[in-house]
Amino acid sequence: MLPGSIQITGEALSGAEIKDICESLKEDSVRLLSVRGCQLSDRDFGRLCRGVAESRSLAQLNLNLGVVSGVARVKHLADALKSNRSIQTLFLHGSPLLDAGLVALNAALSTHPSLVSLDLGDCMLGDEAVQLICGMLPPDGAKSGLRELTLSANPAITTKGWARLAIAVAHSSQLRVLNLDYNPLDFPGHGGELPHLPARAGARRERHQPRAAAADLGPAVRGGGGREQGGRSARHQQGEDHVAPAQQRQLPDGTGDLRPGRQPPGRDGDVSCRLPRFPYVAHLRGRAPGSEEPITLHDL
Repeated sequence: MLPGSIQITGEALSGAEIKDICESLKEDSVRLLSVRGCQLSDRDFGRLCRGVAESRSLAQLNLNLGVVSGVARVKHLADALKSNRSIQTLFLHGSPLLDAGLVALNAALSTHPSLVSLDLGDCMLGDEAVQLICGMLPPDGAKSGLRELTLSANPAITTKGWARLAIAVAHSSQLRVLNLDYNPLDFPGHGGELPHLPARAGARRERHQPRAAAADLGPAVRGGGGREQGGRSARHQQGEDHVAPAQQRQLPDGTGDLRPGRQPPGRDGDVSCRLPRFPYVAHLRGRAPGSEEPITLHDL
């Protein structure tokens, strides 16, 4: 039996539903779990995190739009990530983590053996959080690290914070996609825009899943022929169902409801950087693009 997906958006989840989800996680029958924008009690969130901790099949976890709210939930998630070894992609977009929240999550995120894609967009992060994130982008050959990182819509990060991130990225060849849209990247001489990294048109702020993760998940999000069964339990399926565009709901964040098995539309509004070159590092101290003069934190 192929692992399937559970994708629920913007609903109030009962204790019975959380119990069903946890049982599926413990049976290793779920590869993709999304409860973005859902309302659940702190107790049920703790139960959900314990299920995540025990799962050996879960590859993608979507907790976008405020699901991780409060210190207690951050601690539950940190404990789950310390025990889990299978998650490759974690979405926390729109969670009010603040720097303190990332401090609590840092040890679990930086030591997770499988995590390669992390969305921390609109998490109210500042420079302290960026310094921790830099530790998830180790220098070449040091250890495995993130390949895709989203820090969209974190306007509290200052120029010094972005400079630290630029240095970390410049010394790491593992990162392949960096999303920084909806940030005031005010570098001298560039009118507040990120040099050499053209943004695609559009206004999407939250991304459901990266292309790489979608390709890796196989039957959970692409192909397959599973059928939904009636009632609320129909959200949990093996394989996928195709859902016509007319069935999509518009959500408060301006995105469509991602029904089970439906491949999300192309990402808009991203600012992506192809590495290992990170062109705007040279501009941090007025250096010309392509300059080989090293940049260190002492220059900032």
